[in-house]
Amino acid sequence: MKLCDFKPNPLLAPYINRYWSWQDECHLPDILPGSGAELFFYYQQPANKITVDSHIVKQASSVLIAPRTTRFQFQQHSPLSFISVRFKIGALRHFCPMPTIELTDKLYSVQDLWGNKGEQVLHQVCAAPSHASRIDIIEQFLMSQLAINFKHEHPWLDYAFHQIYYRQSTLDAVIDETHIGVRHFQRVVKQNSGVSPKYLQRIIKIQAVIRYLLLHKKTQYLDCALSHGYYDQSHFIKDFKHFTEQTPTDYFQDANFMSHFYNPPLR
Repeated sequence: MKLCDFKPNPLLAPYINRYWSWQDECHLPDILPGSGAELFFYYQQPANKITVDSHIVKQASSVLIAPRTTRFQFQQHSPLSFISVRFKIGALRHFCPMPTIELTDKLYSVQDLWGNKGEQVLHQVCAAPSHASRIDIIEQFLMSQLAINFKHEHPWLDYAFHQIYYRQSTLDAVIDETHIGVRHFQRVVKQNSGVSPKYLQRIIKIQAVIRYLLLHKKTQYLDCALSHGYYDQSHFIKDFKHFTEQTPTDYFQDANFMSHFYNPPLR
């Protein structure tokens, strides 16, 4: 496995966290529920099978994943190489014609989302000779889609997502800052994130704990859980099992420390 991280250009940086790639990976870990989205391009050969709930996609050369309530599982018979676009919280709406709520917990190819233009960029990425050229192709495509699909309504929404995710602001504080009615705020956030604001906060909290423990290779989770706002051990374990379908003891094993989709911050 070869892991590479690349920064987006400044115009895309407000919406894209990073581009990242794995080379010749024999086993892909599950993708747990999160707050953003991943757009995968498999540039050497397609993924054999991707499963979410009872929905299965076979021989996928590209797939957009926005997990919120369930895990995505990969199955393959040979090593895979991919490059992925990691969208920030709430940013997918600026690139896709479909509402984010319709993309949540489902599997879509670039052809499903962007038609012939999506198919063209997939072929170009698969034929490109290097990561640099692949990223250049992807960035040109994303810039064009941003120009077409940028959402001008709800100008407060990007700020609200930023405060919820990066500042860990309370919902009451964000609503007060944006001067938006509570019900309208809840409806717009759900439409553009896929889940209610409160559920989104639950995802962000559990995601932060799991990311820290995996990146730091720690099996003792209680102090980290308490520092992220969990009341006690039982509270954390209940939430953990809800999102991972495992107990923390079962999950924090060598296999998951060695192979996961959490990346350290880009310098």
